[in-house]
Amino acid sequence: MNTKEAFKTLCLNKAKCLEIGMKDNTRLAYISYLKVSRYISLDKMEEWLIKAGLTVKQEKLWKINFL
Repeated sequence: MNTKEAFKTLCLNKAKCLEIGMKDNTRLAYISYLKVSRYISLDKMEEWLIKAGLTVKQEKLWKINFL
């Protein structure tokens, strides 16, 4: 799953969010942001995912098409 999907899954788990120190009103705001496609930085999502103990399964790979 990608970063956004993992973050959404985390936010939907209230107990885990509280365990890692995310306030419930913050969790609910993130869920709302995700529903209406508002911006949450990748850095912020990754910060919370790391606190929750998740690890990166595969690094991002970029392919340059214009060379």
